[in-house]
Amino acid sequence: MILPAVNKKIERLYLDGALCQRAISIEMEPLEDRLEIIAWQCNMASLKTTDLKLPTVIRFLLDGQGVVLDAELMENFKGSQGIPCSQTYLNRILKSRLVGMSFAKDDTVLHHETILHCRHLFELTAAAITFYRYCRSNLDQKNTLSDLTRAYPTDDGIWIKDDYHINGTALTMEEQLLFSPTELSLQATGEISYVKHMALNTTLWAQGEEVASTSNEISEVSGTTNIVMSMMKLFSYPWQSLGRRLGVRRNYYFTNLVPSSLYGVLVQAIALMIFPDNYNYFQHTLAGLQRSQGRPLCVGMALNQAELREFYPEFREEDLFG
Repeated sequence: MILPAVNKKIERLYLDGALCQRAISIEMEPLEDRLEIIAWQCNMASLKTTDLKLPTVIRFLLDGQGVVLDAELMENFKGSQGIPCSQTYLNRILKSRLVGMSFAKDDTVLHHETILHCRHLFELTAAAITFYRYCRSNLDQKNTLSDLTRAYPTDDGIWIKDDYHINGTALTMEEQLLFSPTELSLQATGEISYVKHMALNTTLWAQGEEVASTSNEISEVSGTTNIVMSMMKLFSYPWQSLGRRLGVRRNYYFTNLVPSSLYGVLVQAIALMIFPDNYNYFQHTLAGLQRSQGRPLCVGMALNQAELREFYPEFREEDLFG
């Protein structure tokens, strides 16, 4: 199934000089005694002579109590790892995990990021669940949000601009990530293994007026696990700042500013800045994000049939071609 209106929005996306960007959107609308949620995400990166564009579109249908009646991954899905990111397989997993689950009460997906076997599916489903709960008192009307995050190169590091619209309210988060590429060490896998110093200055704007700002930094961090944890803490500040503006404290995922999502944008931007037009290293970067201690965190990162059998036993050979 393809949703033409969503496809047109995805087709209109462009990088505008950014190294990479991520867009996310949710439309939630009542249909008689049911609720339809259309959630989509599109990741883009500037590579050589083309702009890589990877869309993920999911349609959820809920009953009046928030129980999932149907969940479908649209056929235009393009995972970052090509053929192994099988739409046929992931659509089957999505249905098996979500149909019958309650968006109102069940936190299983929120507590298990690998349960849907795909990072993109997790991000969209977690966003849909928490946006549903955020709008719970207004489910009899249409609720919408859109979030566009772009990362631009600067002389001092990377400038990230996040344009956020939620039910008619416009917010903008600007983040200046200050660092020197010579003070970073990147492994062949794409993981960052050392950071000498990195500072993050953030400013939140509401309707054109500055409403909040923070400045934080990290220094002399080594080891991939320590770096990831330090980055999660660093990026929690803009996420929490947006949350305070929206009136939520924690466990909301309907934004690209979720620390793990923003970290993914950052790492891709760093790779594209340091190794411009190097598609192979960009792929290594994605692998660094999607593998942990030898384990593929999504089905697309399984290296061989043995890993598929071990970590994703529900995968079928015909899923590669269907």
